Amino acid sequence: MATFLLRDQPAGGKAAAANLERAMSSTLHQAGALDACESQYGRLDEPKVTSPADDLVAVVTDLSNPCGDDASLFLFRRDAGGWHLVLDREKNDYEEVSGAAGMFQFRVSPPDEHGSRLVATADVAPWCTSSWHSLRWDLFRINRGWSDPETVATGTEGIHIEDEIDMAVTPDTFSLNYVGSSIDPARVMRDYHRHYQITAGNRLERVEPIAASPLEFVEEWLLTQYGDSDDSPRGEFHHAAHCSDGAWQVELWAYDAGDPDNDDIIYFVVAEENGRYRMISTGDSAREDCKYDDPEEDFPHAHTNALSGGTGAVRRRGENSDRSRRNVDPFQTAADGQHEHR
Repeated sequence: MATFLLRDQPAGGKAAAANLERAMSSTLHQAGALDACESQYGRLDEPKVTSPADDLVAVVTDLSNPCGDDASLFLFRRDAGGWHLVLDREKNDYEEVSGAAGMFQFRVSPPDEHGSRLVATADVAPWCTSSWHSLRWDLFRINRGWSDPETVATGTEGIHIEDEIDMAVTPDTFSLNYVGSSIDPARVMRDYHRHYQITAGNRLERVEPIAASPLEFVEEWLLTQYGDSDDSPRGEFHHAAHCSDGAWQVELWAYDAGDPDNDDIIYFVVAEENGRYRMISTGDSAREDCKYDDPEEDFPHAHTNALSGGTGAVRRRGENSDRSRRNVDPFQTAADGQHEHR
């Protein structure tokens, strides 16, 4: 419908978008497609038509389902031959409600020197019984003179949907900020900051900021070192200690799977400079010059769920806590290996 109605629209994205929205809404109302229905499935909302740029018109349609919604994006670009569809992003043929595109959003970058733009899309898999869901994102490039989009990258993250998703894109960068799970079951949630530079060959390189607090950085560092391996430490973070040289000492009471009554203590020393964090050392001994702050206070700039109010149980230091020390910063070179890049 949108392709047909746009056919006679003149150049100028804002005017074309306003005319198209009126025409689509009128046509759908006349056909009864927007009328209320008894079914929980397939109720169509009013189409949302916007103009991300003067030569672009974006149409978002939304269908209801019992656990959320299913949105689709149709992006049109104007050239010498008129308006043409350049990106069709919709979910089809899924067998479970989680296959739908819920909480959908998209961003379009300004053009680069060649007239190409990056388009970022994100949706959350609907589900009826939990606040924990899958966040799925896609990154496309629409190139001048191309009829089809170029897929740059795709990814899936675990997300807690009570908080906002913040997404941004430029001609050569992509960022995604959201709230997901922590390795600390008492902390439950933490902030995630995914910032990427798109380099030659459509490779995504992780760039700063990696984290917004020392605690978040420690969790990111552990993800880089261990990934989803069973060897990754799990446990509860204790209070922050501020060191005499300005560094932070983060204490993790790591669970010992073989002995539930015996936890190892791992100390991470993190330095901060101009909002960038790096790991100085890890080990089983605390630095004497690192003093604990008020135990009721959180880490600076941490998410409101960053720390539990206490350790939750009396623990003793593990006898077998010999851990090697490292001072490697894994984020200085690094593409994030959790995502599929094409």
